[in-house]
Amino acid sequence: MDEQKTMAVLEPEVELDEYRQYVATVAGKSDTKSIILNRSPAHAAVVVAALFRKAEKSVNILTNRLDSLVYGSPEVMEAAESFLVGDPTREIIILMEEHIDIGVHPFFARLSKSGLAD
Repeated sequence: MDEQKTMAVLEPEVELDEYRQYVATVAGKSDTKSIILNRSPAHAAVVVAALFRKAEKSVNILTNRLDSLVYGSPEVMEAAESFLVGDPTREIIILMEEHIDIGVHPFFARLSKSGLAD
């Protein structure tokens, strides 16, 4: 089989710690053709947190809505906070299709409390 077309697929039933390790491994590769399935909010949170940990200057998010189960998870909020701390040029840009009340959303509340949200 042609190596360019091979894809590693991990089923979502895998334990969360093993899934987290898989996502970290895939995120660490620059030339991967891997597919990461995320069929639950817990899996999505692992992927989003990995994106924040891997980002260098900005994270751009396009979403229907900023799901509190994903973006309000401690893992995502800690990763976003760590991404922003220490470098004022870093940014998170979020474009949502549905309106949410950012005043009560845990993601924005956490970043605001840390002085990291505008």
